Amino acid sequence: MPPKGYWDNNNVDIQTLDRDYAQKGYIGDITCFAENDKAILFRFHGKKENTEAFTYIDKLTGENYIFNTIEIANDLSISPSFFYAQDDGKLIFIIEAHTILESKNESVKAKFPDLKEDDNPILFFVSLK
Repeated sequence: MPPKGYWDNNNVDIQTLDRDYAQKGYIGDITCFAENDKAILFRFHGKKENTEAFTYIDKLTGENYIFNTIEIANDLSISPSFFYAQDDGKLIFIIEAHTILESKNESVKAKFPDLKEDDNPILFFVSLK
């Protein structure tokens, strides 16, 4: 993110802004966002090396974490291009059937006993912690 006071500088024109975003790795676009009382989660794109990742911000400590995949359960990680946020802080992800079938998490696979690789994607509802 640009440093504090960046936007107060009257000398920031579009060329400076574009250069800074590309060179310094600032976030260029937030594609999806979720929040509850304790945390914020969003997916972002940046111009530096076409960065795409997720950021989790702990509202209580201010700590933030950047990561490329979201762990839904042990041995089941996904990197969705988009997630949907509900008002209660729950997130909805679309997961392809083959991702579940290829997972090593037997308890998740057991929840879908008749799942086949060419089945429609599955909606997963998870809580933002």
